[in-house]
Amino acid sequence: MAEVYARAPLPGVRTQVVKIPVYRMPGDVLAGMLNAALARDQEQADYRKLGDELEGAASTS
Repeated sequence: MAEVYARAPLPGVRTQVVKIPVYRMPGDVLAGMLNAALARDQEQADYRKLGDELEGAASTS
């Protein structure tokens, strides 16, 4: 097994480095990148939902 390190190269922004285990190239790399993107999307949605809930709780107080 090998490992690939990937990150999104955005100017002026330090992005997270993701370690992807690889048994087969390029399939495992592509799948790992997709899984990392989906996890970031879910994390963003979770934080947005939490923020909305906190905002709603603050307005009812």
